[in-house]
Amino acid sequence: MPFKRIDKCVYKTSKTGKKKEKKGCSDTVSMAKKYLKALYANADDVSEEVNEYLNEIALTEARFKDVKAKYSQYMGLVDSARDYLGGKLGDKGVSKYILYVMKETHRMMDEPQTKMEVLDAGKDAIIAVMFDLIDLVEKFEKNVARLKEKDIYRLNANELEKLVDDLPTPESEEKRKKRKKAQEESDVLYNEDDVLAVRPLTEFAATYYGMATRWCISATNCRNYFDQYTADGKAFAMVILRNLTPDDSDFYKAALVYDSNGDFESLFDGPDDEHYDTNGLRDAIALNHKRTGQNPFDDLDDEEQEEINDILNQIMDNASANIMDNPPDATAAYEEAAERIEEDYRDQIQHAHYYHEVMDEGQLYYSGGFEVSIETSRFDEPEHMKYLNYKEESEIADDIRTMLDRELSVYVNEVDIQTGDDATDFRMDIYADGEATPDGYERYLEELAEYDNKYKGIVRVVELVLQKYDILPKGQLESFDDAAFERETENFSVIDRREYPGDEEIVLRSDREPVGMLLTPEQLQDLNFSTPHTTGSGRTYGYFNKSLSDRVAGKLSAINQKIAASLRKQLPLPGIPQEKIKELTIPEMLEVRIVGGGAKPGNSGEIFLVFQITVDDVKITKENFTMVLDIIKFIDQNYGEMVEVAKNTIKVFLTQGLKARDVIDKEKSAAEKLAQVDSQDGTDPVNEYFSELVKTDLEKRIEKMTIKEWMDPECPAPWDEDYEDKK
Repeated sequence: MPFKRIDKCVYKTSKTGKKKEKKGCSDTVSMAKKYLKALYANADDVSEEVNEYLNEIALTEARFKDVKAKYSQYMGLVDSARDYLGGKLGDKGVSKYILYVMKETHRMMDEPQTKMEVLDAGKDAIIAVMFDLIDLVEKFEKNVARLKEKDIYRLNANELEKLVDDLPTPESEEKRKKRKKAQEESDVLYNEDDVLAVRPLTEFAATYYGMATRWCISATNCRNYFDQYTADGKAFAMVILRNLTPDDSDFYKAALVYDSNGDFESLFDGPDDEHYDTNGLRDAIALNHKRTGQNPFDDLDDEEQEEINDILNQIMDNASANIMDNPPDATAAYEEAAERIEEDYRDQIQHAHYYHEVMDEGQLYYSGGFEVSIETSRFDEPEHMKYLNYKEESEIADDIRTMLDRELSVYVNEVDIQTGDDATDFRMDIYADGEATPDGYERYLEELAEYDNKYKGIVRVVELVLQKYDILPKGQLESFDDAAFERETENFSVIDRREYPGDEEIVLRSDREPVGMLLTPEQLQDLNFSTPHTTGSGRTYGYFNKSLSDRVAGKLSAINQKIAASLRKQLPLPGIPQEKIKELTIPEMLEVRIVGGGAKPGNSGEIFLVFQITVDDVKITKENFTMVLDIIKFIDQNYGEMVEVAKNTIKVFLTQGLKARDVIDKEKSAAEKLAQVDSQDGTDPVNEYFSELVKTDLEKRIEKMTIKEWMDPECPAPWDEDYEDKK
């Protein structure tokens, strides 16, 4: 087969099916499958084998569809099982085993028949059972040739577990590879008398031979300090006593520390206690040595003691000679440590550049910074930056440095301005005044990662400084007149948040409108009123349920159609395509907050309604910003209608939601489970329940309205009391 999918990546394969070069990877298994199909569809060498494969894919999809229908009460959990199984065994594995996985999962969860029963059982518990079962299936598939029973469908989960667990476990190829690699990356100092002594030359070798100890040079779950010690001129000899366990002696393993001249400094026992003599190791060698009767050193006769001392001396002499011949290379250790650190921060730093170099004198040089590019076409005068003198450039650079420090706590060493024909680049060097060591470099990248999160603000600071010097025109947010807007509207006020570079925004918010319902703190909590609703000063004065707010916004489609119709009457607007209008109408911009409670979750449960639009794009065009304001003004003019629609919708949802809670509480105290959003498929059980409720007359009217009717100004609104008569 020419192509093969493994998890989220697709590989080209040989005739024998072996993986060769990588063709590409996708974000999800589903997208990887689509990519694989596309490759086959466009392949020049489509053969009978390929057709068979595509038929297999089709068969897999058909079987999965049947299984999903059979176990529909499990919702998105069936997809989770498929993804995990596919990642383990590929599409053929899904085809062969998905029915078995769901059948056994269903049996082990006491066969829930409804979605509610599945929710009661607990998503996490079900996934744990599924994934454990799939791990067993994987073992079965990989060892099926060695098993007496080869039909998995004749086994229940318990029988399957016993079958695969009873298999003899041969040493894996991975273990053999690790042992070989460790041997290649170390020098053997002594290997006799059930004693192994090695000098690890790499972090990997130190980790391998230091297993089951607490040595920092052998750590795998936290930072490993092998490279750091090497950079400091330290080398190690690791001693493993094959006949001893941690219960026999703390010196079942020992790490001897030497300086770069081969002189012994100290040793660490298995629990990582430091010793400045070798007496403890000597005693452990005596216990390990069968020819001496495995007695403490002091109980041995002179000849036996001499034999033990001879073993210890050979280990130490060989270690010293090896280190003198090949002293620790600080330069190589620094390089390895720096590359490891950069790899650790690769995903955390998206915008900054950074660089390191190991100097001949054994020091680690590093630097980094940011670059902001402003296109020349954005300047008021395209040639403006080209004709700045040195003093003017210096003033701009100093202002950028000062503002970055004051507004963002970003400390820049230097700002270099490079002017080109198409753009001007502002290059900012970040202070690198730490130690010239891997530790210093790690602290530097940690700081750079913090600055990287502020990159949007860094760009904004550069723009604001250029606006100060009249090089860039001011944007729409900077020129917005709060007072004039509030004079033009009756029901909206402005919350100005333009003082935060990179996070500037203007919030246009209505007054709070009482819904006419009073809920207890417990009811508010049951309905998931938990997201803080804040004032312009940041003070919390209530809590809102975002999912419920979104649903109410969706119910305002009637008003939305009127806004669209109103905007169409004003067309053409310069530079605004007609399809853009939809992006600026209610579903995209308007946030309807149904607010309950006071400054704390336990306060009064009175429910209020708030309309809010947030403009936070500093690059918004004049035409688009004008449209936003027109929308707000339209809402303001039709404010009463909007409030009425929203109130009716809110009352229906809250009333029915409370009823649902009462039923649920009586059945099985499952309210808390229902309030939780499924992280696997993004569904909200509460909203799913709401969606299934009997719709109000108003909702039915709204759904019956056609686009043509919404656009007809003579057509009655669904909320009109005499709607039926007018129709």
